[in-house]
Amino acid sequence: MTEWQPIETAPRDGTNILVFKKFERHRWLDHGWSYYIEIAYWFDGDWIIMARAPPTNNNPTHWMPLPELPKEVARQDTP
Repeated sequence: MTEWQPIETAPRDGTNILVFKKFERHRWLDHGWSYYIEIAYWFDGDWIIMARAPPTNNNPTHWMPLPELPKEVARQDTP
């Protein structure tokens, strides 16, 4: 697997990638920051995050390619 890279270098062609985001927790519930790694892709000028729980912003700071599928799964999906 490659190292995390700045989000400015991420592909913007609709490719699914892993993104890293820092999210400020609600001040009245908890102080500090949470960190999320999610699957996202670029579409129409913004990052589309595949999962929205818990709700977070669309401002990832880093990215890396998705890992390869497990060999057993890849073999089953091949015609």
